[in-house]
Amino acid sequence: MLVGPLAIVAEGHAAVLVLILDPDRRNVPDCDLLARAFRLTPTEARIAGLLVHGQRPDEIAQTMGVSWTTVAFHLKKLFSKTATNRQTDLIALILSLPPLAPL
Repeated sequence: MLVGPLAIVAEGHAAVLVLILDPDRRNVPDCDLLARAFRLTPTEARIAGLLVHGQRPDEIAQTMGVSWTTVAFHLKKLFSKTATNRQTDLIALILSLPPLAPL
């Protein structure tokens, strides 16, 4: 459970956000939300989503109908934008995000 201040409503009153998470359930944000969270292009966000769902880069290339070199190019951009260096770090980062929902 995460609890954090949301806003001060009036003097002496506050609002909080309570977020309850199931630790046994993976939270995988959709591609649009990933793109907004990390300023990714739609292609970068799609690749990140496919990685989190267990696809390898060669499988992603086949799924997307592009070359492995194209996937590698986008992976480099993903690592740069997320300050990660490896696929496992990128996946861990995405899975560590609290549930994201459109506002």
